[in-house]
Formats: sequence, C-alpha cells, structure tokens
Amino acid sequence: MKPKIIYRYVGSKFWLPFFFSLAIFCILVLLGDFFENVKDITNGYATLRLILKYCLLDLPGWLGMLLPVASLLACLFVISDMISGGEWTACLASGYRPRQLFGPLVVCVLFVLFCNGLMQEFALPLINNKAEETYYKRLRGKTDFKQGVKTNVTLRISEYQMMFAQKIETDSSVMQGITLDTYNKQWEIQTQITAEKMTWDGKQWILQNGYKRDFDDGGINIKETPFDSMPSPLKISPKNISVGETDENTTIRELVKKISFLGRSGLVTYKEKTDLHNKLATPVMTILMCLLGMPFATTVRKKGKVVNIIAALVMSFAFWWVMTMAATAGKSGLLSPWVAGWGVVMICFAAVLVQFKLMKI
Repeated sequence: MKPKIIYRYVGSKFWLPFFFSLAIFCILVLLGDFFENVKDITNGYATLRLILKYCLLDLPGWLGMLLPVASLLACLFVISDMISGGEWTACLASGYRPRQLFGPLVVCVLFVLFCNGLMQEFALPLINNKAEETYYKRLRGKTDFKQGVKTNVTLRISEYQMMFAQKIETDSSVMQGITLDTYNKQWEIQTQITAEKMTWDGKQWILQNGYKRDFDDGGINIKETPFDSMPSPLKISPKNISVGETDENTTIRELVKKISFLGRSGLVTYKEKTDLHNKLATPVMTILMCLLGMPFATTVRKKGKVVNIIAALVMSFAFWWVMTMAATAGKSGLLSPWVAGWGVVMICFAAVLVQFKLMKI
C-alpha cells in the first residue's frame, strides 16, 4: 500500500474523535460558566439570553486549555481503534514502523496548534473585548464601562521618580489624576507635581492644570507653584505603554510589549517573562504529551483500552501539574522564567526519547 494513502487514512481518522472530545469539553465549560453567572439573573440587568451570549463569547478563551487534552484523546482513540480493528497489525506487517504511523497524527496536532495560535493572537483579543463589554455593560449595568481604561496605576518613570494616575485611557492618549514624585538618593521627596490630566501631543506628554511643590529641609518648607501646562518627564509614547495584569489570554505581542515597558521603568518582569515562556512552550508541550501518550495506546492488545488511555492521561496531566507549579515559582522569582517555562518541556522530551528507545518505536 502506498505510504501517502496510509498517512492520509490515519490523519483522516483524527478529526472525528478530536471534534467530539472538544465538543464535550466545550459543553462542560459552557454549563459551568452558565451556572456561575445565572445567579446574577435577579440584578435587574441580566437575562438568560445575555448570560448565554456572554458564555459563548467567553468560550474561545478556554480553547488554549481544551485543545491539548482533545488532541491527546484523539490520538489515543485513533491508535486504539486501529489496533482493535486489526489495521495497526496490518500496517506493521507491511513494513511500517510505529513512529511512521504517529507522524500523520502529529501533523494534525500541529495544524490544530497553528490555527489556535492565529486565533489567540488575532481573533481572541477582539472576542475578549466583546465579552468584557457584554459582561460589564449588559450583565452588570455599568454604562460607563470603557475598553482600554485602567484605574489607580503606579509607574516608575526613572530611578528616583514615581508617578500615580487615577485613570489611564491608552486609546485616547489621556491620563487623569496625576501625581508625580521625585526623590533623592536617600528617598526623601524633593518635588511633587499634581495635575488634573496629562495628554500626549504626538511628541511628548503634557501635564495640565496642576501644581508643582518643591520640598526643602526634609519637607519642612514647601514652595507651591501653579501651572497651566508643563512637559512631563515621561517619554514613552501611548502605544508602548502597557498597564494592567496579564493572564492566560494575553497575546505574545502584548507580553513582549509589557516586558519592554516594565524593563524601561526598572520594574521586575518575572511574571510576564514566565507567562511568555509558558505561552511559547505550550504548543511544544502538547506535541510531547501526544508522543508520550501514543506508545501506551499500542499496548492495548492484551490490556483494557480504557486502562491504557487513563494511564496515558494521568501521566500527561502530571506534566501539566508540574508545569503549573514551575510557573508559580517562576512568577514569584524563585525560578528563572526560562527554566519555569521550558524546564518541564525538557524533562518531557527526555522521557519521550527514553520511551521510544525502550519500546523500540
């Protein structure tokens, strides 16, 4: 039998169990999300239709967690099904090696991960914005909710300068409620600038409608000078400012932007760098999970299919648990962000090599 025919056949068997598994997980997530928000039905704003709309908009954010598990289950099902139907034995008798039969499944998983990566980077931010708008404006009744607005933000401008902003509107290049403090090397306050707002004029930030206070003799004597406008020491353009917390739905581009911004401000970036390495390592980890699980499915000739699938899942999820613990250590600075993101991947890769050698795959 021609290799291409076999490869297409094995690959075609992947999609039905994959979409079936993914559909089951999506239904479970939708139900959990729905019942979590249905308690708001009595707040005067929420309706069952709005809750369902929000849950559907929130669902794509879960795909990053659901796709690896669905991919692994699909790979295990295909191999187990081929073994139970005698197709696996026939392929081996025709001279194919197990790793050759694993290849089409790995290609399918790579395609899934590629599509998910595009969705996470380009479509998901827009969907999340729509989900937030639906949640806060429609379900919570906060008509003043606006995207891209952060409140009570503290920034480190330079080594001895700190700025506090009550509200930052990055989309409109406006910051409101500004307090800018400058300290000496002993961290004694030297000057303080308060302004109603700060706007970007295309070249620099301009403080407007405020006061400048100069502190002498350790803050005993204070000289206060009002102003209508004054250039700000903040030199970063609005497009390079990144404030707010990151999460699993933050894109790679946003994480790189946040790391660069925090680095310029002299702030620590353990959390953001760990999130970045985890996001980059997750697709590799998914492939390794499948390669780790598929050889176990080939042993179902004499053992129960369910037992082998459960064993493979337990082993794979153990790596995910360790990866989560490593990420927690990386975000707190106990581990290097690179080690936190890629350490478990390297261990899993070594386990795959040992497994393939021992099982002669």
